[in-house]
Amino acid sequence: MSDEWSFQADAQQTDDQLNVEMYVRNESDEDQVLVFPTSQEYEIVLVNSDGEEVFRYSDDHMFLQSFVEMTFKPGEEKDFRETIPVDLFPAGVYTMTVELTVYEEIIENLDDPNTFTVTKEIEISE
Repeated sequence: MSDEWSFQADAQQTDDQLNVEMYVRNESDEDQVLVFPTSQEYEIVLVNSDGEEVFRYSDDHMFLQSFVEMTFKPGEEKDFRETIPVDLFPAGVYTMTVELTVYEEIIENLDDPNTFTVTKEIEISE
């Protein structure tokens, strides 16, 4: 984890959808800026127990090809939320990877290149 940033992601299933919540926080004492190379702010990927990718958020979306900047005050946290219909998948255990799609140069300058990536197992029930 970076000294400047924290990033968390979690998913909870309701009846017919998977609710993904992401939180990014400026942990520094100074204003920080995240730059996104497109209007896409995050990517969500689900992989089934056979290692097959069954969902990629960006597959069903189009994004503007323009830089987007987000300024964070010291201690400021911003959240992102996405819903995924669970009827797309059979019940089972999946590996979910959530990533902020920040400009590569920002990631290269961090102590931990995985600062903006969270991978965890989730269970989808019928």
